[in-house]
Order: sequence, then C-alpha cells, then structure tokens
Amino acid sequence: MESAMGAAASLRAAHFYPLVGSLFKAIGVPAVVSNQGDTSNRIDLILTHPSDPIPVEVKSRTEVEAVNVKAIQQALENKLALARMSGHTTLSASSSLVVGFANPPARSGIRELLDDIESAYGIRIGIISLRRLYEILISVNITGQAFDRDILTSLKGTL
Repeated sequence: MESAMGAAASLRAAHFYPLVGSLFKAIGVPAVVSNQGDTSNRIDLILTHPSDPIPVEVKSRTEVEAVNVKAIQQALENKLALARMSGHTTLSASSSLVVGFANPPARSGIRELLDDIESAYGIRIGIISLRRLYEILISVNITGQAFDRDILTSLKGTL
C-alpha cells in the first residue's frame, strides 16, 4: 500500500486521473475518464451506469494535498453539468463524488459545507481518498465479493 501511495504522490493530473479510473474499474465500477484539455467536458471522470451516472471530481496531490472547498464546489458544479449534458430537467438522487489524494483535515469545515449543500440543493457529495480506493481494491480481491456501487450513489462525506 505504501509503495502504491508513494508512487501516486508525484503523479500529475494526466496520469493520476486514469489511475483513479482504473481503480474504480478494478473494483467493478465502470468509469470513463475525460480527455485532459477538453474544455467542453469539465467533469474529470464519470462512473457510468445506464440510468444513473455519477460525476467524479479528481484531485491529484500535485494539485492539492487534500480535498478542499474548491474540489467540493466543483463536485457540485459537476452534478449540475451532468444533468444538463444528459438533458434531464431534474437531478438524479445519486451523489456527486470527489476523489483526492487525501481526505480533508477534520477541522476544515468541509463537513458543514456538505450539510449546507445538501440542505440548499438536495445534493449529496461524497469524498474518497486514494488510500481508501486502494483499500477497497484489496478487500475486493481478498474476499472475492463485488463492491456495492449503491454505496457510492448515496455517499455523503468520507467513505
């Protein structure tokens, strides 16, 4: 685990985002990584599903050390953009996610921001660290049990 985290620490977005997409695919959650530099598609990654795709904002350690307020704001924008792109007039009930190298510090105020966003817009935002994705991958491989995607659709706060 530590060698994988160490190797990922210096990855820039162009390599970190595909790594995150590969980890989701490895745990059984189909994912599509957007093309870097495609300004018409601001969503970094989408967890695909026929009826309920989940947008994912990705932050490498070279961008920010840990998930921050700006990443949460972008996750909110991603949820709205995905609804607009798919032509839906209402938002799906699923969460919008942020995957970062590390979770936000406990005293960052992020928890309160997530509560405020859910109260104001009815949107849940989930946070997953790279370490947690690796832990899930290890668990899936050891137990042989598939990861339950529904955990992601209702996630609010850290996984």
